[in-house]
Amino acid sequence: MEILNEVEYKEFILISTPLELVEKQGWVPRVIIRFDKSGCLIKEKPLEFTNIFSNREEAIQYGFGMAQKYIDDGQAKDLLE
Repeated sequence: MEILNEVEYKEFILISTPLELVEKQGWVPRVIIRFDKSGCLIKEKPLEFTNIFSNREEAIQYGFGMAQKYIDDGQAKDLLE
């Protein structure tokens, strides 16, 4: 199964950019929540996490899940203003 690095969620675009930690042999999730209108970037918010995962796919899925929760909890509404 291919893991996409960019997905649409509600009116946002989520972009996953996990960071590989060579010294710890793991991956840290990083996600950018982006809001744009008609293809023009309006605002974006980076989210970084401290959890370390053994593979890239797990880090991507965790990052997307936490970004969706961030949006669902209303924390991304400042991007819409």
